[in-house]
Amino acid sequence: MAVKDKYINIALTLTFFLVAWGFWSFLYPQSLFFQEQLQIFLFDEEFFLERIAMPAGGARYIAEFLVQMYSSVLLGGAIIASIYVLMQLSVWQLVCKTCKTKTLGYVLTFVPSLLLWLCMGNVSTKLTLAVALLLALAAMMLYPAAKKQACRYLYALIAAPVLSWLAGPVVLLFMLYVIVCE
Repeated sequence: MAVKDKYINIALTLTFFLVAWGFWSFLYPQSLFFQEQLQIFLFDEEFFLERIAMPAGGARYIAEFLVQMYSSVLLGGAIIASIYVLMQLSVWQLVCKTCKTKTLGYVLTFVPSLLLWLCMGNVSTKLTLAVALLLALAAMMLYPAAKKQACRYLYALIAAPVLSWLAGPVVLLFMLYVIVCE
């Protein structure tokens, strides 16, 4: 990648972050307040075990921890914008690792984040979805790291049930990724 392209990519990602942060902080802060008012987060063992005992409990626990920060719309907007950027950069890393050519283009890696943004525009959509998607993307990024095929299969066999428990149904994205890679 040329140095010029690298700076353009950084500028695009930074602009995306600022637009998302501005949207959630200034144009749609009522959604943040609504979500923050609907739940309570406790720092105790019973609360943690209650959440983690359910499928997608890990994603829910992390999301509920982050949602308590929504009382500050500037911080809440930054949290959501950061999740979008992390998702976009994870998709870019997956494209770089799995595709021989990078003809897909950096701009197209914003599409999953934009679709998530669209879904989260509905106040009923919880941050759990975004956290679960990030967990699935992290599992996908670790998959091609194993050079031997047997190691990748073992990783998939272990990661699928763990990811299913931590992130819920988004494990299907991970499994689809494994199938496409193989």
